[in-house]
Amino acid sequence: MRVEIGPVPLACASAWLDYASGVISELRIAPRAVTTNVIASFSKYVDEWQTYAGQQTGDVFRWTGDAAPETVEYLVFALYRLGVRLTEEQEGGLREPPSVTARKFHTVLVRSLLATLEREGEGEAHFVRQLREVWAPANERA
Repeated sequence: MRVEIGPVPLACASAWLDYASGVISELRIAPRAVTTNVIASFSKYVDEWQTYAGQQTGDVFRWTGDAAPETVEYLVFALYRLGVRLTEEQEGGLREPPSVTARKFHTVLVRSLLATLEREGEGEAHFVRQLREVWAPANERA
């Protein structure tokens, strides 16, 4: 299926990608909430998006790619689980939250992925409805 992320200000994408790179580095040392395979997949996308962002001449980040629906669903759920864990760490004073700028990209990322999955079929739409009930970025406005 075709996955589109954005449009979102390039500064927001860059801030979130820097934050995500730091989290991935931590997870490589001490995995939690997600498997090493998920960490590798997250890393692949973050690296690709950082390269893409670095090649942009304008102020807008808009990325398009192809992925299997089951892969997107699996990684979205992993992103949700990791987000829950990171939020717990932030609330416990163990981690600084991402900047407001970075959170804007995260919201666009989540909403873009969920909208793509929702259009894929009834099973995916059901999955999206369930996540929207419990995942704040799925309901925030960017």
